[in-house]
Amino acid sequence: MFCRYKLFFFLFLPLSFFCATGYSADKPRVLTTIAPYKNFISAVAGDTAEVKVIVPPGASSHTFEPSPKQMIDASKADLWFRIGDSFEERFQKIVKEYKPAMAIVDLRANVDMISVDGAHAGCGCSQNFRDLHIWLSPKEAAVQARTIAEALIAAFPENAPLYRENLNILLQKFTDLDAAIRTGLKNKSSSILLVSHPAFAYYARDYNLTQLSVEFDGKDPTPRH
Repeated sequence: MFCRYKLFFFLFLPLSFFCATGYSADKPRVLTTIAPYKNFISAVAGDTAEVKVIVPPGASSHTFEPSPKQMIDASKADLWFRIGDSFEERFQKIVKEYKPAMAIVDLRANVDMISVDGAHAGCGCSQNFRDLHIWLSPKEAAVQARTIAEALIAAFPENAPLYRENLNILLQKFTDLDAAIRTGLKNKSSSILLVSHPAFAYYARDYNLTQLSVEFDGKDPTPRH
């Protein structure tokens, strides 16, 4: 039943993504690590900022390594929303050398993080084994949306009324989506959520589901698994 309700990141999935290159000169420049957050940031910022993504289309943030050119291009940003992927520490040191004034905001702030066993770090975790697939939870995505709005207001206070208004609209979308998912799951016949990649821990926690992944420890499953 719940499969009839689209996971909420599809509500904000753009037709195309752009990596962190080619900033224009007439708008504040905002950088984020992966594509889902480009949509959250754009929903709050509207047309007041140009938002770019570090990890390009088709690449996995879990294994991504930016080129020197990508790091130099990314250093043109005024504000960066990071998420905790392993490459970000090295990335941050380099871009800060080029632009020490860049503001960096961690989107894990105030999130009720899920711990993952170290043996499963290939599933997309930070170096301290915290699951990073936070945006798949409407509840935790709302926390991140507030973090985004606060950071944008601090960086570009002249646009604060617009950011607050857009934040409220985005939060209402998360509330409506949560209600739709709960309605769809009300008469579910099973609590098992079978997925190809173990990205749904937060979603499963929100809706009392048990996640089973075809992928195991970052690898293809064995016949026994």
